[in-house]
Amino acid sequence: FNGNLSNHHEEWVRFRMKLEPYTNSCNLTLKQISRCKMMYNINFLPSGLKELHRVLKEHEASVSKLRQEFSQCGHSQILERLREEAAIISEYPDAFDAVVAAEQLKLQMSSEFMELESFSRSYVTAVEAAIAAKQFTDEYRKILSWFEKKGEVFLEHQELGDTLQALMNAEKEFDRFNYHAMKYCEKAGDIIEEASQLNNEDVIKKCEHLKRKVHSFVGKMD
Repeated sequence: FNGNLSNHHEEWVRFRMKLEPYTNSCNLTLKQISRCKMMYNINFLPSGLKELHRVLKEHEASVSKLRQEFSQCGHSQILERLREEAAIISEYPDAFDAVVAAEQLKLQMSSEFMELESFSRSYVTAVEAAIAAKQFTDEYRKILSWFEKKGEVFLEHQELGDTLQALMNAEKEFDRFNYHAMKYCEKAGDIIEEASQLNNEDVIKKCEHLKRKVHSFVGKMD
């Protein structure tokens, strides 16, 4: 073979040794993107606040890692070197075909990354909304429980007493109760105002119920 094919064969081997790790890496990244989308499904969010924070943190870390790996891979430089080496071993017809396939793989990966970024934004928005709704619901239950179990019970069973001392004690007790009652009314107003940012039907219903509860309670105090 006069040595020419042997030399080109070695160049072909070196070409494949650069090509295959690159294409394998691209295919692995595509699988990771697909796995990321499957793992973090908007339709199957956890119900607990702790779990919501956990999946949000994990998702952001996963996407950040994939984004970093994609940006640091040096796709353009690798593909340019592959094109140059494919030109040297042009007698191997599969060399240019392999480069074209690698370029198509890179384009596919870029497209998948764009979809992943869009998916990630939607997922993060959904999880953050779920966290806000859960935080509202937890606070809503605490406030509602105070009105129903302490506030209304106090008003229903308040006794003034028959003596001056008893009246003075009752007044002090009412002042303390009134202080706490106003605090809970303020808390109710705060979470209702914050909840106005949420487009959540269940939260809206709870807000309306809490408004009626506060209005009724204040009326009883007056």
